[in-house]
Amino acid sequence: MKRVIKFHSSYASDGITFSDCSTKYEILPILVEDSAGAIELQALALKLGFTPTGAPISATVEKTRKTRYVSPELFVTHAIQVGTHVKTHSFRSEENETLPVYLGFITLPRDSGYLPLVETVGNPVTLKQASEVCNYQAYGVSAVGEMVDGPITVVKSGWNYFHAMPMLGYSLESFQEVLNITEQGFEDDTTSCDGCNKFDSRDNGYQNNFREHDGEWLGINCGCFDEACAGNIEPFIDDPDTAIELKTAEKLAADGALEHVERFIGGMVDGRGGFYAGAACREGTPTKVLKTLKAENPDARYLFTIDETGQFQTYFSVWLVI
Repeated sequence: MKRVIKFHSSYASDGITFSDCSTKYEILPILVEDSAGAIELQALALKLGFTPTGAPISATVEKTRKTRYVSPELFVTHAIQVGTHVKTHSFRSEENETLPVYLGFITLPRDSGYLPLVETVGNPVTLKQASEVCNYQAYGVSAVGEMVDGPITVVKSGWNYFHAMPMLGYSLESFQEVLNITEQGFEDDTTSCDGCNKFDSRDNGYQNNFREHDGEWLGINCGCFDEACAGNIEPFIDDPDTAIELKTAEKLAADGALEHVERFIGGMVDGRGGFYAGAACREGTPTKVLKTLKAENPDARYLFTIDETGQFQTYFSVWLVI
């Protein structure tokens, strides 16, 4: 089956191509057979009271703009112009565009078994159905779970998440409500901790919110990385490419396991050094710092902490393992 939609693109060059990001559309409560084509579309447009402009367009002859935002599943097979839409440019009103509005047939998601196709639109999703969608990672849903700060998030595998369930006749809002979802993320910006399974953003804008420890990807903000390091610092000893958190090192120092050696500033530096908590510090890199210290005391063991990270510089410390 195919769905009937009324749509227009945000860009004239898209033609009748359905884009995950730029196509604006209205889903109509009408389904047609897969075999329905130009003749059926033109007859339907007249039946719905539209005044078509020109002949129906088939996707097999339509020249469309190649873009990575084209949906892999939702594909307009036939369309006919039934109106126009004026795209307003706020900075220059004289550059407003008139875009064609189409009535079209669009294919439906392949994995429709978890939500049976219904002709009407905006139907509620039950808790059982929502759970199946999550379990089978269908309709653009990669995962659903608790964020480190409490809210429930949906991690999306792609922009198709916003279109698949509505095209099948279901309310995306009801899916989110039944699972108490209040936040959203994508697979490339949201990750779960291997220790507690809670989700967090991959980074805070300056550094990663997750670190590897003994083969596990552990969160900084949930405390799992801190807990793991407090129990085992061996993977970080004499390795200038890894670091533990400052608060972890300070706890270990208080217990007599570490001793602070020196703090440095690295990154885009200009020879003037830096200041941390009012104290001056030298410039350096972990690799050069470790090489110098090992040359002075080959038997000593060291590890590093990331003390503060900004856009261009990072403060780090080297610690002596007692």
